[in-house]
Amino acid sequence: MRRTTKQPDGKSGSRGFSLLEVLIAMSIMSVGLLALAQMQVAAMKQNRSTTVRTDAISVGQDAMEKVVNSKWDDVPSLAGTETVERNGVQYTVTTALSAGPGGLTAASKVMVSVAWNDGKDHAFSLSTVKTQAEDPPKK
Repeated sequence: MRRTTKQPDGKSGSRGFSLLEVLIAMSIMSVGLLALAQMQVAAMKQNRSTTVRTDAISVGQDAMEKVVNSKWDDVPSLAGTETVERNGVQYTVTTALSAGPGGLTAASKVMVSVAWNDGKDHAFSLSTVKTQAEDPPKK
């Protein structure tokens, strides 16, 4: 409740806010700040998730580029599974080659799978076709 007093010129005026008005204003401000804090936490979690996915894609692309940039005769030695760590997360990278009954043909499918766990299991795959004609130029 505001106190009113008579001014010397005959007008009445306020002398401040009551305790109830201050409490209501603080409550409204607290609710807004709490919502802002929750939004910040959610944004930080999403940012971490995006960073982990970006690292996973980078690891998969690195493995695929090894195969694509390798000589045809070296490609079979790249098949297998390896573990790569980036920013505290371990990624399992599996490189597989499709071979016909007689072994690798002049064109074979290459698949790179990346899996990781950050509280949930995640995985994705990349694939391409590697041909013998694509051998990098000899230096």
